[in-house]
Amino acid sequence: MDRWAEWNDPVELRIRLDMALAEIAELRQENDRLRTLLACRRADDRTSLPPLPARQSGLPYADASSSPAEKLAIATLPPPTVTT
Repeated sequence: MDRWAEWNDPVELRIRLDMALAEIAELRQENDRLRTLLACRRADDRTSLPPLPARQSGLPYADASSSPAEKLAIATLPPPTVTT
């Protein structure tokens, strides 16, 4: 039997389309749930970070004499936002 024959059957195509649409809806719901969890974690992470030490330029700074907390604060900076 030709394996492409089922692609000419409108009923089979409709069943496959309905299944794909249902899976897309489930994946969108899961993505929304995961985004919410990720946003909560990021908010928690931001509130639990120690204050960043700053130089006169306002940028965070740490050197060999800095405390471990100050060094960790530099290493856990969020990525810069890019504006276009």
